Amino acid sequence: MNMDDFGAPTINYGAQAIGLDQPAADIEVQQDQRPKLPKGAAWNPDGNVVLSLRHPVTLTATGPGGDVGSVISTLSFSPLTGADVMRAQAAKGGMAGSMNGLIQASTGLVGFIGEDVLKRLDARDYLAAAAIVGVFTDPGQ
Repeated sequence: MNMDDFGAPTINYGAQAIGLDQPAADIEVQQDQRPKLPKGAAWNPDGNVVLSLRHPVTLTATGPGGDVGSVISTLSFSPLTGADVMRAQAAKGGMAGSMNGLIQASTGLVGFIGEDVLKRLDARDYLAAAAIVGVFTDPGQ
């Protein structure tokens, strides 16, 4: 057990040593220091972000057994690498092409299917996805 300078027992909370005799109201609780996310998005403990779509996207493919549908109701975003940014910047389409490339790299929805999903997103969901990519690419102050 840890003790303070006066011999009173303490516990460690983050970088703070808190006396066990200290009232709970006096303890400064450290707030989440991660950037704020758009509505419908949440941080995972591993640093990824999940966005619940306002309007799920349905993809349909026709195969030998008939039509097969898949509903996408959430997108999962991973932090980006320098290579992801370089590929997106090299993509055709100017800034819009770069943003599409970054969203696709972060979600893993690449190629024609990824592009189709992005095209089918509700505008608010697309802008939320772009904002999440912005969180991952913001160099800070």
